[in-house]
Amino acid sequence: MAKSSKSVPLALFNQLTCLRTLDLSCELFLSGSALKVLPSEVNKLLHLRYLDLSNTRLKELPETMRSLVNVQTLKLNCCYNLCRLPEGIGELSNLRHLEVERTSSLIYYPRGIERLSQLRTLSKFVVGDGSKGSVIGGLGNFNFLKGKIAITGLRHVKTVNEAKLAELHKKKNISKLELNFGEEEWEEDEHISSEDDIRRMEGVLENMELHKSLEGLVIQNYDGFTLPPPWMLSAKESVLSNIIRLELYSAVKHLGADLLRDGNGDSTYSSSSSSIVLFPKLKKLCLSNLPEWEEEEHDVPTTTSDNTNIMPRLHYLQIIQCPKLKVVPVYLFPPLLETLELGCHVGILSKSLMPLTHDNNNLKTLHIFSFPHCSLPQGLNQLTSLQNLIFISCEFLDFKPEELKPLTMLRKLETWRFPIIKRELSREEDWSILTHIPSIVIDGKDIKSRN
Repeated sequence: MAKSSKSVPLALFNQLTCLRTLDLSCELFLSGSALKVLPSEVNKLLHLRYLDLSNTRLKELPETMRSLVNVQTLKLNCCYNLCRLPEGIGELSNLRHLEVERTSSLIYYPRGIERLSQLRTLSKFVVGDGSKGSVIGGLGNFNFLKGKIAITGLRHVKTVNEAKLAELHKKKNISKLELNFGEEEWEEDEHISSEDDIRRMEGVLENMELHKSLEGLVIQNYDGFTLPPPWMLSAKESVLSNIIRLELYSAVKHLGADLLRDGNGDSTYSSSSSSIVLFPKLKKLCLSNLPEWEEEEHDVPTTTSDNTNIMPRLHYLQIIQCPKLKVVPVYLFPPLLETLELGCHVGILSKSLMPLTHDNNNLKTLHIFSFPHCSLPQGLNQLTSLQNLIFISCEFLDFKPEELKPLTMLRKLETWRFPIIKRELSREEDWSILTHIPSIVIDGKDIKSRN
């Protein structure tokens, strides 16, 4: 049927009672025609199989929806105003697909949702903080889940034994998992944890053993200092044996030491040659907002130290806002690394990239944004394999074009919201010396093609 208006004519529910498919979604959430209220008369559509309410402005769903027992697919993607699911959603016994991606206000799932045991798709599960909300153990009934799922509100899990009830290790068809100890998706949680809270969160993460077929893992708003948990690295066929993408938004302090300690702590992980490979398939690693990550000189392994090979296939590395980092974590820069992103204050890496100049001949793209310093990191112009250099929102950074002349392989220099460089554009002779760079783009304009 046609896309929705702010309201739905009641005649639709009275006359089309045999309807199987109903699409009330809107192309854009901000559209003036986006649906704001779903009438309670929707319960008359008893034969409905598919209901799409994506990109609407709904704040809640009518409780009468519990009558739609034949619905197999319910789409609520990009319903940014939606706060809760109906109390009777557990009565939708035939529901297979519940899509709730990008629903940042949805922080309440009712008890009873665990009755949806036939679910194949569940893009987000919310752990409640009260007596009526859903509990982590409800996930134990969802053994047919596949694809990706985000679990939010994990700080509300009351005991470590409760975490085990999720039985994530049985969900072999989940390829990507997000574990968020905060409330909202991709929002930094300002909650201040007590020492008891921190110990409990460490216990919760330790007891949420995952299936080893997992390919992507995100840990967010985790205040514990034990990372990675033992289940990640304690066996030869560990959870990390198939991980391709790992994102940590957590309070880790000595990542290198933790990796070596856990990796070497169980001899069953070693092969007959006593060689250990940690993260053997990892290609993308994101480390963001780690305020306590600092490393110590004696804690930092090389990529192949102590018979341990770390992240040998890593191609993409992102490090954002790690202000206390005192020692360059060279184990994160294996020879195959192609793309490096540095954002905000990244400690020692904001000042020096010298350790990267020795064995990183494959680095092709360097992306620096929200840089807090006024000069380029030492050693940047020695990364001679660079082909793309991108600066975004570097308010204080200033450098002369001749500083980039050693980068003979550079094919594109791009800057956005870079006030000092933009002011210097009037001195065209400064930039003309970079004849070896085919494309120099300033705020979307290629200055080499201006003439």
